[in-house]
Amino acid sequence: MSSYIKESQYFGEKAIVFGNSQLEAVLVPGLGSNLISLKSKSKNADLLRVPESKSQYEKNPCLYGMPILFPPNRIDRGMFTYGDLTYQFAINEEKHNNHLHGFLYDKPWELIKQEQNGESVRIVTEINSDDYTSITEQFPHSFSIKMTYTLDGSSLSTNATISNHGTTKFPWGLGYHTTFNLPFSADGALEDCTVSLPVDEHWTLSERKLPTGDIVKLTDAADFQQGISLSGKLFDDVYGYAKESELVNEAVITDHNEGIRIHYKCDKRFGHWVLFNGNGKDLNGFVCPEPYTWVTNAPNVELPDSVTGVRELKPGEEVNLISQLIVDTF
Repeated sequence: MSSYIKESQYFGEKAIVFGNSQLEAVLVPGLGSNLISLKSKSKNADLLRVPESKSQYEKNPCLYGMPILFPPNRIDRGMFTYGDLTYQFAINEEKHNNHLHGFLYDKPWELIKQEQNGESVRIVTEINSDDYTSITEQFPHSFSIKMTYTLDGSSLSTNATISNHGTTKFPWGLGYHTTFNLPFSADGALEDCTVSLPVDEHWTLSERKLPTGDIVKLTDAADFQQGISLSGKLFDDVYGYAKESELVNEAVITDHNEGIRIHYKCDKRFGHWVLFNGNGKDLNGFVCPEPYTWVTNAPNVELPDSVTGVRELKPGEEVNLISQLIVDTF
């Protein structure tokens, strides 16, 4: 049996180390169920950006591993109205007076299952809103999210199950702030790396990083779809998935020098991608292709839900969202 599961510690939190002959991952339920590390064994490479210390992680926990965003990205003034309810989220991006990235990535989750079979490992974590007044004060609904991580050969799949346990409907949006090392080796060069996105639209943003409602067709969509270099370029941009095309809904991150290519596949409900690679000071070190089911500030954007990605979950309903990281070496 080549797969394994071990318990460990990560910054004082219980961590689950699991792997097989090709990949090794570290999941920390107490840190937002963050998949904080994913390594290629054959290349001895950290594929996800990992913090060097707890203090570094706490400065910006969304820039390490695979944080879970519910809801993703910004909400204007932290406020929106849906149906008969007005929601007020905490303002945690004071510079722009926005709420940013939801309220699950910094909460402890419960480890509820871990099992292995041959090359495959399955880990399940869960969070319930009723356990946190800090959640229900902002989002007054009874819900749970269950994350199932399945490592099998050279792939890591995630299944997010959102369940409505309450008596009222609610709007929902989910995303991941998956932060990849780029290049994948410390002595590599960004010039040898490319990132592709399956997109054909660009959302115009205001100075506060909120969509204005204007969507423009990408004149260089083919370049994005085939792979662009990030060398000397700064991105914090929102794109639309080319739904009507034959493109697989995946970002592809390639380090041609190191010989690593990652296919980041998502189901088609992830209809928006954000590309982010730093604040102007960190141009050579990481890239975040972020898949979202709804666009930034979606409930406040005056466009149809079919465009913004706002969806509704009725009492007793649940939804499953699938994504997958496939690691190729060459």
